[in-house]
Amino acid sequence: MTPKEMMRVIVGAEHEAQEIYAEALQQKERFHADLEQEKQQLHDKMMQRAAEYVAQVQKDAKEYADDDIRMLESSLDTEMEQVKAKFESSREQIIDKLFRIVVGLDEQ
Repeated sequence: MTPKEMMRVIVGAEHEAQEIYAEALQQKERFHADLEQEKQQLHDKMMQRAAEYVAQVQKDAKEYADDDIRMLESSLDTEMEQVKAKFESSREQIIDKLFRIVVGLDEQ
């Protein structure tokens, strides 16, 4: 092989090596871009799951609070009915007692 032919082979090999290197760089960039896209999709998916979980927890907490409020209101209604019934049964005595206290006939 003549020096000229050897030089052509070397230059050809150099060009081929540069093409392989350029292709490798492109593949690396595509890989990083794909990886970044998958990472973003995973992040979005996890954020969506977290938002759904928070919404469910808020809904459950509201339902529990509403149940507690209903029970308290029911208990309060029952107590008020008992107080009203007690007042109605003792109305005349309570009015008389208050009248005596106001006019000073009773010290208590």
